[in-house]
Amino acid sequence: MRHRETRSILAFVVIAYAISWAIWLTGIVSIDGMTGIEDERFAGFLLAGSFGPTAAALVVAGFAGGRAAVVSLLKRLILVRVNWRVYIATFFLLPAIGLVFYLVLGISAKIAVWKIAVTMIALVPVNAFMSGIVFGVGPLGEEMGWRGFLQDRLRGRTRSIAAAIIVGLVWAFWHLPAFRFADFRNGLSWPQFVVLYPISTILIAFIMGHLWRWSNGSLFIAMFFHAALNTTAANLMRDNWWNFGDLTALQIYVIILAILALTACAAELLSRMMFRKAAAIRP
Repeated sequence: MRHRETRSILAFVVIAYAISWAIWLTGIVSIDGMTGIEDERFAGFLLAGSFGPTAAALVVAGFAGGRAAVVSLLKRLILVRVNWRVYIATFFLLPAIGLVFYLVLGISAKIAVWKIAVTMIALVPVNAFMSGIVFGVGPLGEEMGWRGFLQDRLRGRTRSIAAAIIVGLVWAFWHLPAFRFADFRNGLSWPQFVVLYPISTILIAFIMGHLWRWSNGSLFIAMFFHAALNTTAANLMRDNWWNFGDLTALQIYVIILAILALTACAAELLSRMMFRKAAAIRP
């Protein structure tokens, strides 16, 4: 990797962290009695801080490449003409693997499985758009940074696994101010979450790295997968849908990690079999 590119990446990371953390920590300090990330009084801070990676990407791209680089980055938002199979993988690969894995493990449902399947799989494009993008936090503010800038700078220069580790670790610890809240940690203790959460973001970064290559760098695809991921994860952890029995929060999280690992393996397999030409594309 060229020295100039390394400086650009470091500048992006510093600016993204600085903007997001400044906004989030301001909210955390200024809100009395805040005990969880879902506190309604924190919603505005949470949303504004999520755009730190986007702001950093635009700033660094502008300084490094001028107006042309910024325009090129923005054009990726409307890059929707991709292979139809990329859309299938974006929306349905993760929820399908998640649902099947739950059934194989014998995790029983509290409601009819067909209703869960309709919501998790058949309606995932609608739910991803409404819950993940329109009313959600994350995809719109983050993806121009993580995929549009960071993944793109690593693409073609670093092996996919190494790139996933770099993106995944940067992405994971960008959330560090939220680690203090139990609802963000999904019931895990702080030490457990510090170890396991980065594993989850690395696996997700590996999956999204493949989608990034298959779609030739479409931020539209990246945002919708991020949204589908958020809604799928929420659905897989619904205690009003699933009978988890004696499973602990740690065991449930490990199961989610296994689903992400299986999806990563499936993405790698698809890349070698179905998307070999797309996987060879370089910027």
